[in-house]
Amino acid sequence: MLLYNIVLIALGALFAITLSITLLALHNMPYYAEELYKLGEMLQKCTCGGIEPPEEEYARILRITKDDFVKEREKGTLLIKIGEEICAVAEGLKSPFRMIRV
Repeated sequence: MLLYNIVLIALGALFAITLSITLLALHNMPYYAEELYKLGEMLQKCTCGGIEPPEEEYARILRITKDDFVKEREKGTLLIKIGEEICAVAEGLKSPFRMIRV
């Protein structure tokens, strides 16, 4: 009877740990989806005028400084930078725990 109770407690603990990890993953997935949505919107607005100064808005979305954004745009590597961010978000969706994001 004691062995039965120990096994039952161990299975309950395993279930609780699995459930908490699953809930954490489900909590973090909308974060990555929002990041991907912002990047997609940025690509849609690339050729449009009438938006807030792109240097500030896009630098904030890409998490770089305004000067770095201008340099990337002048070098012609801005789309590469956006692609890197999209790939990072895609990796985040594969592994929805922010601490594991590469």
